Amino acid sequence: MINIAFLVGNTSMHGGIERATSILADQFIGKNLAKVSVIGFHPKTEDNGFNWNKNVGLYDLLDKPESMKTGFFKAIPRLRKYLNEEHVDILIACGHLHAPLAGMACLGIDTKMIYWSHSSFHGEPSPFKRMSEILGGILSYTVVTLTKADVLNYKRKTFATKVVQIYNPLDQELFSIEKAYNPETKKIISVGRLADPKNFDTHLLEVASLVLKQNPDYTWHIYGKGHLEDSIRKNIAKFGLNGKVILEGNVNNLYQQYSKHSIMVMTSSYEGFPMSLMEGMAMSLPLVSFNVPTGPNEIIQDGINGFLIPPFDCNKMADRINELIQSTELRLSFSKKNLSILNNFKVEDTIVKWESLIAKITS
Repeated sequence: MINIAFLVGNTSMHGGIERATSILADQFIGKNLAKVSVIGFHPKTEDNGFNWNKNVGLYDLLDKPESMKTGFFKAIPRLRKYLNEEHVDILIACGHLHAPLAGMACLGIDTKMIYWSHSSFHGEPSPFKRMSEILGGILSYTVVTLTKADVLNYKRKTFATKVVQIYNPLDQELFSIEKAYNPETKKIISVGRLADPKNFDTHLLEVASLVLKQNPDYTWHIYGKGHLEDSIRKNIAKFGLNGKVILEGNVNNLYQQYSKHSIMVMTSSYEGFPMSLMEGMAMSLPLVSFNVPTGPNEIIQDGINGFLIPPFDCNKMADRINELIQSTELRLSFSKKNLSILNNFKVEDTIVKWESLIAKITS
């Protein structure tokens, strides 16, 4: 049986990368396609709340949290040793941060590396990210992008010779959950790490102040954890939104939370292929997002199942959300359209593409 390992930041995190990895791992194991392990660069945190498949092997490279800069050269021999001892056939580096580490560890050994890009090629314009994208293209057997737009970006702007687009797998559980959309629920939801790219402490609160002051019976709920939590709480108070914008933290039953809301909003500066937006669509929520270069515009059909807003026009976003709030008919129309659009993202199609890619590599 093929032995596949995923390299992530931390095996106990609850982010989109971990959710996508766990869904893919479940499919590989459930279909008896591969033995799967997940390797964390950082040691798992104490709560270790992420629910991995019981057949997934978990391994940490470092003994204590360190930056990639300080932990890079310490992690390479440990990762190489693990790959050799466990006879790993394919190492999938999840995200640009881990592409150089995975690539260097695989040099000169039998393990082949796939660079699974999880953010927009144009997102986070830092020198390290640009270097990682280039190294990921050079050192990997294949670059896997989440969007069609990024296939062209990698081919044109890196040395990658093999680039494949595969959408993130959507959890099968989302298809079995009751999708009784309630347009009268006066709650708005946003989901994601409490980190800079999500703009929860800036754009979201600016939009929320415009929307909630006009609709005082509505509340806005943010699900996720991150280093900006204190900053967001301070800005909630600054905008006079205490009790109106509520930080819910991480929850184990996130899927069940979507149905308690009537609109989903994303205010990110950039995205790869946003799992939370996909989950909102699967749960039949009308969607509103800034039309950043990759991700939302392959999920939202403007005026059909949601609204795409010019980045970063907070007034326009507030107007569109108010339009949805004022029209039950529009909310119901967007909700119903999600079900037909969802068929474009069947997990079966995703797994077939991964199977084909893995077969080419291992042959």
